[in-house]
Amino acid sequence: MDGFDASAHYTQAPEDDKPSLLVLILDTNPFAWSKLHPTLPLPRAVASILLFLNAHLAFSHANRVAVIAAHTKEAVFLYPSTHPSTNSETSVTDDSTQSSNNDPLRDANKYRQFRIVEDEVQASFRRLMASTTPDMLAGTNETMMAGALSLALAYINRLSLASEDPASGGATGGNRTANGTRDADVTSMNARILVLSVSGDLSTQYVSMMNSIFAAQRKKIPIDICKIAGETVFLQQASDATRGIYMQLQHPGSLLQYLMVCFLSFEMF
Repeated sequence: MDGFDASAHYTQAPEDDKPSLLVLILDTNPFAWSKLHPTLPLPRAVASILLFLNAHLAFSHANRVAVIAAHTKEAVFLYPSTHPSTNSETSVTDDSTQSSNNDPLRDANKYRQFRIVEDEVQASFRRLMASTTPDMLAGTNETMMAGALSLALAYINRLSLASEDPASGGATGGNRTANGTRDADVTSMNARILVLSVSGDLSTQYVSMMNSIFAAQRKKIPIDICKIAGETVFLQQASDATRGIYMQLQHPGSLLQYLMVCFLSFEMF
């Protein structure tokens, strides 16, 4: 019995204990979502996404998330937002928008980080939809996916460099090669991009898309694709080149189940 010691089970650190950063890109093209409305309304999809983000954050206190909307003529951050939500904001539900931030029991019974993410995503989503007028949609129905991927890669790079820089309070002193230069392939966190797409191919964004794919491949950032509707070769290439997951949903109404089973379960291992 003296030859067995179970203490190593509790004291040995895991091989990879880096925090995980998930950048979720949501295709908010109104034309595509109008066709999906009978099966999966956009507000219900947002609610499912928020539950998925909460599950990712629940794996570790150090995990982080970001949400980017790929709209028709722009790509904008929904979280973190430049307009933090306030108590006067309202939240999105399946049927309507209703005021919920004034409920003291809501704050008392919910993990604070969950509430912050939910409130900011919902408030930013409402601002984006309110600012989308018929005049803005005239003349184009293409999603700005290339811009969203560029924003995601830039955000990941900024957080990685900040966490590696001792001047910014990072946990590490920087990852450097033998000649003293920083290794671009090594980051202080595990980052990945998840794209929820409902639009078709992006022929006019070929060069920008390929540049983003090559950049993600260089930084070893997998791009997962959850194809809710439409067909696009570029996103299949992005997933294949970066060793991500590509899934075409057969039942869009079960979006939450797909997210939990196919894009979250691997984090447990």
